[in-house]
Amino acid sequence: MLLVENHHTYWSLLRWNTTARKYASIAYVSGNTYANAGKALADAMQRANVKQAEHFGDIDPEGLRIGVTMCTYLKEHGMPALRPAAALYRWLFDHGRRRSFAGEPPTASAAALGWLGEALGLRARALCSKGIGVPHDR
Repeated sequence: MLLVENHHTYWSLLRWNTTARKYASIAYVSGNTYANAGKALADAMQRANVKQAEHFGDIDPEGLRIGVTMCTYLKEHGMPALRPAAALYRWLFDHGRRRSFAGEPPTASAAALGWLGEALGLRARALCSKGIGVPHDR
């Protein structure tokens, strides 16, 4: 199962997956409300007998916080850990359009950077420390 936090990206990945068949299902989970919907998501995953799930969000402190928060919630409730969709994040790093944060650059937490894994976490830290993020579709 793939959980995508951006509407337009969800539809693009849904179309792509009809031929790629990488994911059994793709779900749209709306940004910040996603982090508050843990109980409903855990219930849906349990009913669908999901053995693993991946998250794909924006590469910025807030997007990474959402992924790690949901991962923690699911693990605390006996569900499979929510992993980052590493191949999609790599693609976004390589091809996504960067944008600058307004004002003081927010910092990504160590937990969020660790959740991405070493290689992706280092790339995210380098961007975020300069006040740059990579959104899906803005």
